[in-house]
Amino acid sequence: MTLALLLTAATGAWAQDPDYTIRVDFYDNYIPDEARFMCEIRNMTDPEAEIKGTLYLSVDGDLKGTFPVNGDMFMDRIDPLDAGNHTWSAEFTPEGGGSFKRDGHFTINKATPTIYYDGSTSINMGVGESTELDVHILPGEAGVISYSSSDASVASITKKENSNNYIIEAKAEGTATMTFSYAGSNNYEAAKDVKITVTVSTPPIKVTTDAAEEGATFTEASFLMPTDDVTVNYELVRDMSVKMSAEVGDGSDGYRIRIKKDGDDYVPVNDKEILVSVSDDLDEQHPIDLTVNTDFTLLVQKKGEGDTWTDLGNEDKLSVGTFRYKVTGAGNYDGTIYSNEFQLFQGYEVVIPAGEYVTYYMEDEPLYADPETSTDAELYTITSVSGDKAILSNAIETAPSGTPLLVYNKGTEEKTFLLIPANAEPNLALDVYDGFIGTMQPTVIPASNATTDNYAFNGKQFVWVMNEIAIGANKAYLSIPKTNGNPKNIRLHRGNGETTGIDASLVNSEEVNSVWYDLNGRRLQGKPSLKGVYIKNGKKVVVH
Repeated sequence: MTLALLLTAATGAWAQDPDYTIRVDFYDNYIPDEARFMCEIRNMTDPEAEIKGTLYLSVDGDLKGTFPVNGDMFMDRIDPLDAGNHTWSAEFTPEGGGSFKRDGHFTINKATPTIYYDGSTSINMGVGESTELDVHILPGEAGVISYSSSDASVASITKKENSNNYIIEAKAEGTATMTFSYAGSNNYEAAKDVKITVTVSTPPIKVTTDAAEEGATFTEASFLMPTDDVTVNYELVRDMSVKMSAEVGDGSDGYRIRIKKDGDDYVPVNDKEILVSVSDDLDEQHPIDLTVNTDFTLLVQKKGEGDTWTDLGNEDKLSVGTFRYKVTGAGNYDGTIYSNEFQLFQGYEVVIPAGEYVTYYMEDEPLYADPETSTDAELYTITSVSGDKAILSNAIETAPSGTPLLVYNKGTEEKTFLLIPANAEPNLALDVYDGFIGTMQPTVIPASNATTDNYAFNGKQFVWVMNEIAIGANKAYLSIPKTNGNPKNIRLHRGNGETTGIDASLVNSEEVNSVWYDLNGRRLQGKPSLKGVYIKNGKKVVVH
């Protein structure tokens, strides 16, 4: 017997050295501040073995960073990369020793900028008048936009120094087109032009004389001047406008203020106020601030059903809803104008049964659970998906905007929680699985197909979608690339090793497609008895 055979007989088969595969995927659109990537490392010799070590990542031959590895998948970021074709190389050194290298190539596409302009594309002006327009490129890092007038003798355009504003001056009667363009750069595509048509005319004179019949308006008049002095009494019809401070947030049409309960009443949070000013804008260059009760009266109105508005008095308390100011002219002013609408709101309510989760998504607002009313609420997101487990993050105190969330009710009874928009983004580095997708509008989760498995959430776990399923606004779902090993159900898995949810044998995709849900995705106990719109078999159903 040889020495090798003797050792094999004594100790068993020779131990096989591990072999690792390394895959690095980069986010394929240019980002000015960073380049994001996801790395997946697999032990091909022992797929169940723990993966720990260090990854050295280079792009185009330059080392971009050293990253600790604790698991088979992670996401991170490096300094920004220009748009174009690149190569990457990665070296993984496991804790047990050794070195494994892989490389590949990828492409970063140019970002698509937008020329932002929120005004009218058709402007009427009088000869000698001027106006300012706020026009700028988004994102600002894209560079400088160009501008021109098709006929500068009719209306000229200049850029205001140290500002995004452009000044248009009306020179003579006629029509001119103002064009704003962005030609693109190494990292940005060309933007769609913004065109604004300016029509210049000589404004008519509008005079009402108290010698004429009531309501008569003259645009042209002539008379013989007597030899002695004459006093002519007239009223010039004035223009009023109402403006509100922009410091209270933005609502659907105007502004927004968060309020909170204080006994039987509501009070503003952070002592926010709406500052209102009314001015005479007949001379746009020199507006006149008007005085309440002398030049105008002011009322608050609350919006009801069917776009109806109710006047409120000083004795009325604050309440949740949509409001506006009603300004009625007095003295030298006549007529009624209204401010933009503004909202008083508490936050976003979510109803969660005891011990269950709901998904929630808000695109442009960081959120936290109200510490006064929602102490049993915990916020999580999904950091990765491995097999039949969706790995949860640690509990999140304030979730950054655009984070798909799982809101957990750790209490012993169903509760309504209040999610509050934070005043600023949290200083939080949060890895979110890119297949955990949120939606601001009601949508349909597509049926799973040959390349992608989609999963809907049923309060305890994600369930494979066989037929498309409608979900409500501000919800989230899972979308995972198709592999041979994708399960029919994915349970939530906390970092402490605890797996949440019910046994997979109790819920399957057919059940999801046969039970009733409300538009918030909550499962109902059988067919609802109340009238309304519900979801059954993945489709909206009206119950009469």
